[in-house]
Amino acid sequence: MRPPERPTDQGKRQATTGGSSPSGASAPGGTSAPRGGSALIGVVWLNLGGPATTADLPAFLRSMLSDPTVVSAPAPLRWGISRFAATFRAPRVAHHYRRIGGGSPLYAESARQLAALNRELGPGFTSAIAFRHSPPRADAALTELARSGCKRLVAFPAYPQRSRGTTDSALADLRRAAAPLGLEVASCPSFPADELFIDALAAGVRTCLKRGERTPHLLFSSHGLPESALRRGDPYRDEVELTAAALAARFPELSSSLAFQSRLGPVAWTRPYLTDELRRLAADSPLHLAVYFVVTNRNVDELVPVFEAVSELGASFDFWPVNDAPDLALRESSQVESYLRAIDHIAARDPDVAARRAYLERGVDYHAGKLRRVRCLGLVDQYGITWRGELLPCCVWGQPELSVGNVFETPLDQLWVAPATRAARERLLREGCGVDCFNHGLFHFERCTGEPFVLD
Repeated sequence: MRPPERPTDQGKRQATTGGSSPSGASAPGGTSAPRGGSALIGVVWLNLGGPATTADLPAFLRSMLSDPTVVSAPAPLRWGISRFAATFRAPRVAHHYRRIGGGSPLYAESARQLAALNRELGPGFTSAIAFRHSPPRADAALTELARSGCKRLVAFPAYPQRSRGTTDSALADLRRAAAPLGLEVASCPSFPADELFIDALAAGVRTCLKRGERTPHLLFSSHGLPESALRRGDPYRDEVELTAAALAARFPELSSSLAFQSRLGPVAWTRPYLTDELRRLAADSPLHLAVYFVVTNRNVDELVPVFEAVSELGASFDFWPVNDAPDLALRESSQVESYLRAIDHIAARDPDVAARRAYLERGVDYHAGKLRRVRCLGLVDQYGITWRGELLPCCVWGQPELSVGNVFETPLDQLWVAPATRAARERLLREGCGVDCFNHGLFHFERCTGEPFVLD
C-alpha cells in the first residue's frame, strides 16, 4: 500500500504567482463550501497526459511532438515529426500499452493522488485534473471550475523536477485557458528534494532492500532530455541531480549513480545513458538484479514468462497479488486459473515460493473479498508515520482510527511503549484488523506465531 504523495513539506513551501495570493489544492470533483463567504479556490492538478486507450496514441503523440517546448524546431518540421510519429511509431508503442492494460495508468493514479490530497484540505476548495497533451485539457477543466464559482486558481504541476517541456508548458497552457475567464493563477514550485517526497522514494528503496541478501548499488534512472534543451537552460537535469543526491544521502552505506533513459531520434540526449551505465556496473563488479512482480488482472498471463526471463539472467524474483487496488484484482475464473498455474510452475523451481505457496494462493480469496479480518504484526515489526506525525500499525494511510498517537507530540521511543500502543499491538494480534489488506506480513505472522492470520 502506498501513502498519498504530498507535494509540499508540511506547509513550508508556498505557491508563487505574479500578484495573486498562494493557496492550497483539492480532489477530482471535490467541492466544499467556502469559509466566511469567500470565493471558492480552484485547484488544478497538472500532468503530461497519455493515451486512455491505444486508439488515442496518435493524437497524444501529435500533440506532444507539436509542442515547441518539447521539439525545438520550426513549426513545419514539428508538424512533420509529429505526423510521422503518429503514423509509424504509434503502432510500436501501442504494444507496450497493451502489456499494461491498454492505456496509460496516469488517469487512475492522478485521481487517487488528488483524492488523497482533497482529504487533507478544509472547506473552500474545488479541483480538477488538466493534462497537457490528452483529455481532460485545461480549457475544459477551467470552464468547469469557473462555473462552480472559482475566481482564483492554484496550479500544482505534478512533476517533482521542473522542465520547460513539462512544467512550463503545462503552466503556460493553463494561463492561456484562464485569461479569457478572468481567473487568477498561482502555481506551486517543483519539489525535487522535498523531505516528504524523498521519504516516499526512500520507503520504496527500503522495501526492496529487505528482499535482497546482497549489498546493492542504487541506480537512479530518470527520463532524459536532448542535450540541446539543457544547453538552452532547461533546469531539469540539475533538479534530477538534486533528487538523486537527496535520496542517496538516505543510504550513505550504499554506492549510487544516476542515468537517463528514453532516447528518441539521432540527436545526443542526457548522459550517461542507462544502457551504458548498466554495462559499466556489470564490468566493474557482478551485477545482481532483483525483480518484484505485482500480479494484476492485466498482467497475470505475463507472470511465468517474466519469471523465466529473470531466471535466465540469474536474478532474484518475487511476486505477490496486487494489494489495495480492487480494479486490478483477479476476478475472472480464467485469471484465477492462470495465476494458480503460474504458482505451480514457479514453486517447482523456486523453494522460497514453494514454502509460501499456501499464502500466495490465499490472494485469490482476498481478491474475491473473502478475507475480511486478518491478524498481523503491526506495531511489532512494522509501523507507519503519516506526514502529520500520526503513528500507525503499518502503511495503511487514510485510516485515522488506527492511529495510536503523534510523534510530533510524543517522541517515538516513548510512544512505542505507551499504553495505547501496547493495547493496539495486542488487539491486532488477538482480534485482527478490518482494513482491506493482503501483504507479505501475513505470511510472516503465521511463521512467527504458529497461528492462522485469518479470523473466521
